Amino acid sequence: MFVCLINPSPPLESDIYAEIPEEAEQKSAGLRYTMSRSDVVLGRILGEGFFGEVYDGVYKKESKGEKVNVAVKTCKKDCAPDVKEKFMSEACLMRKLDHPHIVRLIGIIEEDPIWIVMELYPFGELGQYLEKHKNTLQVLTMILYSLQICKALAYLEGISCVHRDIAARNILVASHECVKLGDFGLSRYLEEEEYYKASVTRLPIKWMAPESINFRRFTSASDVWMFGVCMWEILSYGKQPFFWLENKDVISVIEKGDRLPKPEMCPPTLYTLMTRCWTYDPSERPKFTELVCSLSDIYQTEKEIVKDKERNNRQRPPKIIEPVLAQDPPPKPIRPKYKASAPGNLLAPSLQFQVPESLCASSPTLCSPTEYQSPIDSTRSPPLLRHSIIKRRSMREEDFLKPSSREEAQKIWEKERAKMLQVMNRQQQQMVEDNAWLKQEERSLVNNLKPKQVSSACCLSLAVVSEQLFYHEGLLHKVSS
Repeated sequence: MFVCLINPSPPLESDIYAEIPEEAEQKSAGLRYTMSRSDVVLGRILGEGFFGEVYDGVYKKESKGEKVNVAVKTCKKDCAPDVKEKFMSEACLMRKLDHPHIVRLIGIIEEDPIWIVMELYPFGELGQYLEKHKNTLQVLTMILYSLQICKALAYLEGISCVHRDIAARNILVASHECVKLGDFGLSRYLEEEEYYKASVTRLPIKWMAPESINFRRFTSASDVWMFGVCMWEILSYGKQPFFWLENKDVISVIEKGDRLPKPEMCPPTLYTLMTRCWTYDPSERPKFTELVCSLSDIYQTEKEIVKDKERNNRQRPPKIIEPVLAQDPPPKPIRPKYKASAPGNLLAPSLQFQVPESLCASSPTLCSPTEYQSPIDSTRSPPLLRHSIIKRRSMREEDFLKPSSREEAQKIWEKERAKMLQVMNRQQQQMVEDNAWLKQEERSLVNNLKPKQVSSACCLSLAVVSEQLFYHEGLLHKVSS
């Protein structure tokens, strides 16, 4: 026979059991964050929010005498009671948050004017930070920022809290390797309902999911959409999403299936993850826990790529770039102004020039006075156009003037004859100048050349000039006759 010995249960009136008031935890938390206004010294204004100004300041801890740099959000004195209630709701929510990538609450001053005192981060808002450092920030660092914010949002998802305002402007930079999510003014807890329906208020339309725009319906899935837009902001160095659209046009673009384009520096795998966040059906969007795993994989992959590049750069010998020696262009065929030649030359190189084809009798048109360059001023005038020397043109029938009468034909002929005589006279004068220059050149060679060389050089030079003079005198005679 078995005997079961059972200890008698203690009476409920004993001191072992006690009732726990429902608001005991909130009261203890309230006491922990309550602080005196005299312990905070305000500094300059950092900005202005919906409820009031935001200041930087210094908080002096009474117990340790330690000074901490803080940011103080203030509420206007003359605001309505419901506005004060909304302002205090942010402080009450932040009391319960404890995450390394969420802005830390330091204390609350509940007497008017209400102050919310938070930790101050020296580098300010992420949007401005990205724009300021866009030339030095690496893609790997921006992926790290996205991963840290995703971890903070996974924490909020775990406690059934929706943020409703996930954007780069609401992220603060604690250091070059650490960012923190802040501004919980629109944040709400999801209690028995699966979603929160916002009242009529100002909302960030270009960041919001389509169900939030159409029905003011907010869930963790709508936060996932906003996080995808926030990642796009980060990889675009702080650009505003849909900056080319007005707020009223955003929903129509989204419902047509259009999404934000891939940022230039964004890895394809990360952009694919963004597009998954922008799935129209909220139930098909990934959870934040899944996004944390995916972003961790992308971050590790990009980190290995960066390490491989650095390793290859260290192993590759430095590339020595030899300076390119400047090559002088070939000498132009036009003779420069007179310059005494160096001793020992048989014939000065400046004598070797070619008559332009437009001066030849076989050319259908003679050059105009502006196209011919005299050796006297050739260094001051532009070179002849290449096509005017090399390219030849044939006369077509429509190029000839067709006079209507004999008198008109006679006038045209006399005009052309006078023009030709003028050109030939000018060319003859230039040839005379060339002849004078040539004689001067020959005299300069006399003292530097042997008698045999002098005679050959003079004969060759005189032969060239005589032939050209004879040729042009013959042309002038033909035109005159």
